[in-house]
Amino acid sequence: MGRCADVRWGMRIVSALVVAALAAALSGCGAAGNQNAAPNESGGSVSNSALPPSGRVFPTPTPSQKYQAGEVTISGQPEEGVEGGCLVMRSGETLYLLLGGNRQLLQSGRPVAVKGRPNPGLMTTCQQGTPFEVSDVQPA
Repeated sequence: MGRCADVRWGMRIVSALVVAALAAALSGCGAAGNQNAAPNESGGSVSNSALPPSGRVFPTPTPSQKYQAGEVTISGQPEEGVEGGCLVMRSGETLYLLLGGNRQLLQSGRPVAVKGRPNPGLMTTCQQGTPFEVSDVQPA
């Protein structure tokens, strides 16, 4: 009986250490504020609630210098992506994943001109196209 008690005591210690390690690892997950927010054109952030559920953005590195200079305008006809709630648009040879913007205009089935910033380093759940953070949408 003494040996079994020692084994149970050892298992309790191991369990307590595992729980403590997990708690320490997870405690930093929300400490830096809303890490799921996407940057907007003024340098602030936009909550993910402005994005479609399947287009949620995950924390990523800062966009490359190449894309920080300013906004660009692309034209085309938005269409449904392979994932529900995701919109993509081909402009030239590039397929863009449209994040944000006026969804009524983007889903109208008509060609549009979209102003914003490509952000190829941004991770999304849409699995298709170069992420493009939309700041303005106009009918083309």
